[in-house]
Amino acid sequence: MTDDQSLQPKASLYFANAAAGVMLPDVVEATVRHLRREAEIGAVPAAAEASDVIAAGYAAAADLIGAEIDEVAFVGSGNRALAALIQSAALQPGDHVLVDRTCWGGTLHMLSSYPGVIVDVMPVDQHGRVDVDAAKARAHPATRLVVLTWCPATCAIFKPAEAVGVLAEELGAFYIVDACQVAGQRPIDVRDLRCHGLAASGRKWLRGPRGTALLYASREYLTATRAFMADQFGKAEPMHGAMRQGNRTWPVGSACPSR
Repeated sequence: MTDDQSLQPKASLYFANAAAGVMLPDVVEATVRHLRREAEIGAVPAAAEASDVIAAGYAAAADLIGAEIDEVAFVGSGNRALAALIQSAALQPGDHVLVDRTCWGGTLHMLSSYPGVIVDVMPVDQHGRVDVDAAKARAHPATRLVVLTWCPATCAIFKPAEAVGVLAEELGAFYIVDACQVAGQRPIDVRDLRCHGLAASGRKWLRGPRGTALLYASREYLTATRAFMADQFGKAEPMHGAMRQGNRTWPVGSACPSR
């Protein structure tokens, strides 16, 4: 090694994916190219030109988590996805909710805003993971929703998401999984999880752009609930209660209003 080589800076290592990953070169190129096209012809025409790419994105997202295409939606953030899923459950006074110890603060704040809704934290084992048997003991007939943070941003504890899904199924409760720190790290199959809803960030381990996230809602959940803040493209009859089938209900954004 020459003196000149020893003075050159070494490549840095990036460890902040839990906050936001470094975008892949292809992602940067595609994002900039589309923004330039929007500047040339406008957001809506640019989105129309990219309709095939958008459709391929939906197919890839569904394949990533083992879902059907009409069960996935793109939204602006993981928090937005969680909020839409939880608020669609329309919790009522007396309903009981189980959460894990590392539940995101914004999610807890939202749940606490429901008058008369009881929120309990599931017990953990010696490793900090949800103790499913102990959690079952805390459930009761009013348990309507189970919300699990599969892996939090603050530590590397992966919860037994599939076992919690079995518990939720036994309780007859809706099951929503915060997978924002899992997508891109580990395989996800929503059928194995038995979840009704799942949220995943695009900007973390998937290394997509900020302002992107994936929302999954099962066909069962779409049928059993009323979507919170559905847009005009998800609403089949504006003056009536009917909703269009599938997750075209939730996505918002002027650049791609129907997605």
